[in-house]
Amino acid sequence: MRQEVALKTLVKQIVVMIPVIAGATGAFAGMPEALSMAAGKAGLAEPMIGIWISRAGSNEPVLAVNESKRFVPASTAKVLTTMAGLDLLTPAFRWKTLVRSAGAPDARGRVRSVSITGDGDPHRVSESLWLMAERLRGLGVREIVGNITLDRSAFAVEVIDQGAFDGEANESYNVGADALLTNMKSLSMTFHPDSPAGIARVTTFPGLRGIRVQRTVRLDRKARCEGDEWQRRLRGDFSTARVTFRGRYPLACGTKSWHYAGYSADEFFTRAFGYVLDQVGIVWKGRGVEGKADPDAFLLLTDDSKPLTTIVDFINKYSNNPMARQLFLTLSFMDEKGWAEPASIERSKRVMNEWLAGCGVAPGEIVLENGSGLSRSARVTPQAMGRVLNYAYKSPYAAEFIGSLPIAGLDGTMRKRGVSAGSAHMKTGYIRNVWAEAGYVTDVSGRRWSVAVIVNQTGEAKRPMAKSFIDFVNRWVAEGALP
Repeated sequence: MRQEVALKTLVKQIVVMIPVIAGATGAFAGMPEALSMAAGKAGLAEPMIGIWISRAGSNEPVLAVNESKRFVPASTAKVLTTMAGLDLLTPAFRWKTLVRSAGAPDARGRVRSVSITGDGDPHRVSESLWLMAERLRGLGVREIVGNITLDRSAFAVEVIDQGAFDGEANESYNVGADALLTNMKSLSMTFHPDSPAGIARVTTFPGLRGIRVQRTVRLDRKARCEGDEWQRRLRGDFSTARVTFRGRYPLACGTKSWHYAGYSADEFFTRAFGYVLDQVGIVWKGRGVEGKADPDAFLLLTDDSKPLTTIVDFINKYSNNPMARQLFLTLSFMDEKGWAEPASIERSKRVMNEWLAGCGVAPGEIVLENGSGLSRSARVTPQAMGRVLNYAYKSPYAAEFIGSLPIAGLDGTMRKRGVSAGSAHMKTGYIRNVWAEAGYVTDVSGRRWSVAVIVNQTGEAKRPMAKSFIDFVNRWVAEGALP
C-alpha cells in the first residue's frame, strides 16, 4: 500500500520536470526520470518494460522504450484482432446460422432430417436459441423428429484441451473456437448470500434440459474472498445431471457468478436447445450430433448474428477470449478462397499478416497464435502496436474501434483502474507475469495520444507492481507531461 501511495505522489513532480527531460526535438531520449522512479518503486527493471507513445495518428514517437523488443502481449492482442475485423469485414458484418430440414412442416407440424449450420457467430447465446425456437413455432413446427445434425464444418479446428493453458479446463475463458459455439458452452451459476438464513441462493442460466443445480449452499462467515478461491471452497460436483456443492460460500464475496464450461459442445447444445424447445412447445426427443448438413435441403430459416460492431464491444470491453477466437478465425474468409474452404488458424494468420503490412508493421514484429492473447507464444513489439493504434485512429471505423475500448473509471476492464474517469480508452491485458495496455489517452490540453505499455517479468523474482506502474504512465500522460 505504501508503495502504491508513493507511486501516485510522483505525478505531482512531473510537469516541472518536462523542460529538463524533453529533448530539443520534442521527443524523449530515453526513459524519463519520473517513469524511471515509478518503475523502480514498482520493482521493475527497464528491460522488462516496453513503451510506445506518439500523437494519435502519427508514427513518430515522443517516447519509445524497448520499442523493437518482442513482448508477450496478453489480451492487448485483441486490439489487433478487432481492428482487423472492422477493417476487413466492416462494422455491419453479421454471421449467419442456417436451419434446414427434409421439407416444410407436415400436416401435424413435424419436420425431419433437421440440421443447423453455423459459420462462427461469436454471440450465439441462449436468447438466440429462444428466438430460433419461437420462429420455428411460428413457421408451424410442432415436432422435430430424430437427431439434429450440427454442422461445424465452417471452421477447420480441432477440439482443444481447455486446460492446456493454465490447468483450468472448466473455465469459460478457455473455451476454444467452434462454428456453432453456443453461450460459450457455459452454465452460469450466481450465488446470492442471505445472511440471516445462513445460506446463499443459487440461480442458473441458461436452462439446460435434464440438468438440476443445488438451489442453496451454506455460508462461511469467516472465509475471505480472494480471487477464484471461493469456487474451490464450494467443491462443486458436475459429474452427474444433478450439480451439487459440498463446501460453503464465503459471505465476504457478496454476489458472484461461476461460469462452468465442462460440458462437450454437442451435449451443451442438446441440453440448451432442448430446454428452449420444451418451453415453446416443440417436441424433440433426439440429440445434437456433429455432421455435415445437406446444402440442398429445405431452408427453414436463417438467423443473423448481432453486427460486428457489437461483437467488438464485447471482445474489448470484457476481454472475451472465445469471441476473439471466433473473430480471428472468421478473418480466414477474407482471403482469395473466401467461404469456399473452411476457416483455419493458418489462413487467418496469413490474412492478419497481410493486413498488418498495410498498417506499416514489419514481418515478425507481431506473431499471433489464436487472436485472443491467451497465449505464451504470441509476440508484439510496442512499436508495432503503436503503428496499429495510429492506423486505427485514421481509419473510417475509428469511432467504432475507439468506442469498443474500455473507458478509464467507467466500464469494462478499466472501470476500477487508477486513472481519471474518461481520460483513457484502453485495452488491458494480463496473464501470469505479463501486464499490458494499448489504446488512447487524452491529456488535460485535449491532445490524444496513442499509448502501448507492456511489462514481461522473467524468472521467479518478487511479483512487481506492474499494474500500478501502467496506471502511473496513463496518469503521467493525462496530466500533460508530454511536450
